[in-house]
Amino acid sequence: MTILFAEKIVVQFFNENNLNKSYIPLIKKCKEYDGPNDFSILWNQIIILYEKEIITNSESLKRQFDEEILRIYSNRIMKEFDNIIYKFLYTNKKTISLYYDTYRLVYYDGIIDRLQDLRGFINEI
Repeated sequence: MTILFAEKIVVQFFNENNLNKSYIPLIKKCKEYDGPNDFSILWNQIIILYEKEIITNSESLKRQFDEEILRIYSNRIMKEFDNIIYKFLYTNKKTISLYYDTYRLVYYDGIIDRLQDLRGFINEI
């Protein structure tokens, strides 16, 4: 099997006897980028930097990230907070995997309060 990254690809099917006798090749457009989107990277970096205590307040958050970008994505970031808090409180999850850099957010006493603090930093912007 060969994997080729190109704008368009031709997909051919094999049957038991030979290639493409009874099958018409399909031309499909490839996905240009197969990775986390910009928001996922931003959100994950905020969580990681906060857990590593690089972000400690709204000022340090603004030093790490463009203020306008934070404002644009603030509603989506709040939804991510809600999702994580919900998972920790109501599904008994002990770890949540983030997309960026395969980081795992591990439940510990006080994490909900810390996430609420980080949420407050976003609200201050």
